[in-house]
Amino acid sequence: MRKLNDSAYLYASGKIKVLENALLTSEDVEKLIDARSNDEILKILADHGYDSRDIDPAEAHFYDELIENARSDVYEFIQSIAPSVENFHIFLYPTDYHNLKVAVKSEIGGAEKSFYMKGGSVPVKALVHAVRERDFGALTRPMAEGVEQAFEQFERSGDPQEIDIILDNHCFLDMKRLALRSGSDYLKSYVDTVVDVSNIKSFFRLRRMNATRVFAARVMQVGGLIAPERLASLYDAGVEAFVRALEGGAYGELVSQGAKLLGEPGGMAALEQYCDDFQMRTVRRARRIPFGEEVLAGYLLAKETEFKMIRIIMAGRRAGLGYEEIKGRLRLLYV
Repeated sequence: MRKLNDSAYLYASGKIKVLENALLTSEDVEKLIDARSNDEILKILADHGYDSRDIDPAEAHFYDELIENARSDVYEFIQSIAPSVENFHIFLYPTDYHNLKVAVKSEIGGAEKSFYMKGGSVPVKALVHAVRERDFGALTRPMAEGVEQAFEQFERSGDPQEIDIILDNHCFLDMKRLALRSGSDYLKSYVDTVVDVSNIKSFFRLRRMNATRVFAARVMQVGGLIAPERLASLYDAGVEAFVRALEGGAYGELVSQGAKLLGEPGGMAALEQYCDDFQMRTVRRARRIPFGEEVLAGYLLAKETEFKMIRIIMAGRRAGLGYEEIKGRLRLLYV
């Protein structure tokens, strides 16, 4: 695939720069936490471009439909203005693979259809048909191979976790495939970071669970800068050796802070938050770029962070958490 010049993104970037003005700020987030009612929350979000029509704030999970509709709208808009639409499927693949997991588990009786998400590169109806009929024309090759392997492995083991492991692996392979094909240094760097951070989180989580090295090696994903074989070789050496091995590289601060957080109460949740913020600091660089694919990618990821923040706030409010407790769980914003 021929790499496009940044100038090809002039029109699309201009459109996105306007939309960035409607992104939630820290002040807006504080208003959401402090809101007296769901009606007030809905009004705040409507003021920032969320379509509140036909949304009933009296429903306990009214925000789920609001977010799913917004996600679908965002990706449809990006696909309507992007000079090279397929490149941005990298950001849609996680949704596709989430839906593939649901479809496969539904076939074996282990998932609810309501768990499907809008905003993937493959419409949910076409994806479900592909899995049910084993007709993979609408899927990428890694998707099709992942589905087949997931069914085969489940038949052998009876363990639904195998479905997640296999499809996660194929998701990262698909993202890496498209990044390399695009010729875009930005997209390749983005995928490298996503895979590496995912593996670092897995390393810490599995060590905490006392999982075996054999299992850890299966969970570690290919496609990043850190070879999964290296991560597996460090697994038995322990967390301190892991930190020392990576402290001089791009992820030195991440693993060092991760090790500290893991030893504190609520360590895994704090690590997840720190990793999200680490990635957002990388994505934020797009704000300084006037035009180019980075601008569109940055906006997409900014919206995904927004969606996550809204869910965290609403879950905290429903659980009766106080202002400071909810605020402490929030992620770094794009603006």
